[in-house]
Amino acid sequence: MHIDFESLLKSYNDELLTKLRGFNEEHDYLQYWVPDSNKTTSLLNLVDALYEINKLNFSITVQKKDDELINKLKNISKKIGNIKINKEEKSYKIDFLLNELKYKVYRAGITRKKNNKPIKTQKLSNIKELTEKKENYNILHSYGKNLKNYKLKKNKQNYINDENVFSEYINNKNKLFIKMEKKNNSIIETWHDFKKKNKESILVDKFCDIISNKNIQEAAEHGIIYLEHEIRPKEITKKIRGIIFPKKAGNLFFDLNKCIRKIYKKTKIKYNFQDKINKDYFGLLKDWKKLSYDQKMEKLNQVLSEKIMPSLKLNKDDIIVHKVEFDSRVIIKISDKLEEKNRKEMNYMIKIENFFKYFVDKRLELFTTEKKDENKLRHLNSPQKI
Repeated sequence: MHIDFESLLKSYNDELLTKLRGFNEEHDYLQYWVPDSNKTTSLLNLVDALYEINKLNFSITVQKKDDELINKLKNISKKIGNIKINKEEKSYKIDFLLNELKYKVYRAGITRKKNNKPIKTQKLSNIKELTEKKENYNILHSYGKNLKNYKLKKNKQNYINDENVFSEYINNKNKLFIKMEKKNNSIIETWHDFKKKNKESILVDKFCDIISNKNIQEAAEHGIIYLEHEIRPKEITKKIRGIIFPKKAGNLFFDLNKCIRKIYKKTKIKYNFQDKINKDYFGLLKDWKKLSYDQKMEKLNQVLSEKIMPSLKLNKDDIIVHKVEFDSRVIIKISDKLEEKNRKEMNYMIKIENFFKYFVDKRLELFTTEKKDENKLRHLNSPQKI
């Protein structure tokens, strides 16, 4: 297996704007990969992801300028197996042969260092804080406007004495409660103990609704992202189409995210289960999978012409279905006009994706490809191409 690391990073950054989850799903190892702002850490995490799927022999290409990364690999080579670094014209090709036993010991040592590293007090004024902290603002004003007419539904002063009920403080006095189904680690019921209606209590109340009946891991990993997306104001949607992480959305999102993750940790200890990948990410319908490529395209174009265009008042020149990849990725091309409307009026891409999910298959995801010129778009939209 060979991986171009720079291309992989670019793909990841590009897909942050168009996908909520499931980055580059055609490769199993990417489900375990945790990218990092530090390139060296990001590459080591990639090696770890490959180890997770028992891929011990592989090669990775990195840029020549990545000296820090190369030096790090030279230092750990004998600790994890065998690393050969080959200098090429414009890059380094790194061949890895991981020794399973050595790598296991190496990874355990890294974990111990992280947990037992002594804290040193430094007086230098230019030291940067690397731990995750919430931003220095509360819930954005524009978010608050979306919550004005909301009525609390999940608030109750109910401290049930049940071994399957877990709770955690959201702030210094209010708690979130979750009742679990032990057999499948799903959430049966959620509630909180806020008495007064305010921005925070409304946010928690909506969050309770969103995570009900979900798997606890799914709730912990994506619940706050779903919450932010649901109440995101139009003025922010026009500027940002991708994910807004909890600490960037504001203090209340950050605190609630911290709370649900603590509860998730408690359930893992209580029920003794391990993390899984995409357990709530449903598969494709058999009826859709068995269609030929041409039949899939025909079905998508039918939904586009009969459902999407009339409902959203789009013209033929505004959008075409360009291709289908991996059965689940619908690649479209859009006109400059629709691209402009998508930025200013509403998020047409989400609405179009939802049409395809509803009328074709829930697993479908929408991607746009760059449109080079309008004439070519019209040509692609001609009958012989459809």
